[in-house]
Amino acid sequence: MQINSVTYECWHEMGHAFVCIALGGDVQCVELLENHEFGRARARCITNLNIRQRVACGGFAAEYVLLRDGDIGPQDEREITQVLFRNATIDREMYHSLPSGADFSLVQDRDFMNCAVNNVAPIIRQYKTAIANAVGGLERDGRVGGERVKQIMSEI
Repeated sequence: MQINSVTYECWHEMGHAFVCIALGGDVQCVELLENHEFGRARARCITNLNIRQRVACGGFAAEYVLLRDGDIGPQDEREITQVLFRNATIDREMYHSLPSGADFSLVQDRDFMNCAVNNVAPIIRQYKTAIANAVGGLERDGRVGGERVKQIMSEI
């Protein structure tokens, strides 16, 4: 899998969706986008204050799991860390309830990363096979509804 490919971005967005549902939230859909200004896919998650931060970490956690499991091949640690944090810019803003374009402190980045690695990556690992199935459906059909995501999750 190539970093920042359509498949990779689908994994990021499915990470949000699977974490949301696993924590008791809901998902309208995960869809491919025609306008690539903010990426090629997006998850429409319905969260609450109790799960919002962990759901915001779902995409980063999915990328982290792909990296650690060797699914994107060997990477320069410094470079890939920058890619993962750049891919999660909007997610970090949501996690910290910051406005668009805000600068992040080292403490804020560490807090986001620790939540993603320690609290959210285990959910991604639990559903990794199911996420792969959902990503395939998203790439094929351009959209996966929330009910279909739940069905895929229940099949593991």
